[in-house]
Amino acid sequence: MIFLTWIFSATNNKLRDLGTKSLVKLFKTFPTKIIGLLKLFENNNDPYIVERLYASVLGATLRIDICEIHIEIANYIYEEIFDKEMVYPHILMRDYARQTIEYISLSKDISNINLEKIRPPYKSNWYKKEYSNLNIDDYIKSLKNKLDSHLHFSIDKIKNSMTTEYGRGTGAYGDFGRYVFGYAVRNWVKGFKSDQDLSNIALMRIFEMGYDAKLHGEFDMWVNRYDNFNNSIERISKNINGLLTMKF
Repeated sequence: MIFLTWIFSATNNKLRDLGTKSLVKLFKTFPTKIIGLLKLFENNNDPYIVERLYASVLGATLRIDICEIHIEIANYIYEEIFDKEMVYPHILMRDYARQTIEYISLSKDISNINLEKIRPPYKSNWYKKEYSNLNIDDYIKSLKNKLDSHLHFSIDKIKNSMTTEYGRGTGAYGDFGRYVFGYAVRNWVKGFKSDQDLSNIALMRIFEMGYDAKLHGEFDMWVNRYDNFNNSIERISKNINGLLTMKF
């Protein structure tokens, strides 16, 4: 179970999906192991691992025969995720956690849990700093100055892919920035000059979270070349793009 959980950090979508399905089946067979695994990974800082772990818990909960372990699961998730001032900032993970408790509440007495507290809207910390396009360009330039020229592509790819529909003029957008990120954050745009401001925050977080072209650039270029149409393996930078979108 521990091994399968670590698989969730992979950039291969199919591998993550297979790992999730496998963990659901194991949880169904050994439901008493659920809380132990949740505790083991409760301080993990990889949102992909946390998301898929709670997805597996939900999948197993729906398949487990009604038993007392349901109450233990609901209590643990409530205390660990929702009974706090700040709720874990990941849309899918929070939804999996909420649905698990909601399902258990249909058949078990969990009156000690405040169901209103597990439902949105949630409170979480906002970013302390905003970045202009000029800030981003200067930062990208400083990174490229430290790299061999063949790795510049991996840095430029991140900036270009995160450009929203009108973030850098007409027609200069990246597909991820326009169709994925821009669409996902449209409800927050009123508080900013444009959705590009939000995109710039997310772009900086990619590097703050540890993306390093010296370590990851070669892999990202290989994936872009050989898996552009299959989409089963993602660039490491795109992987981070996706989880940052889930934070807004």
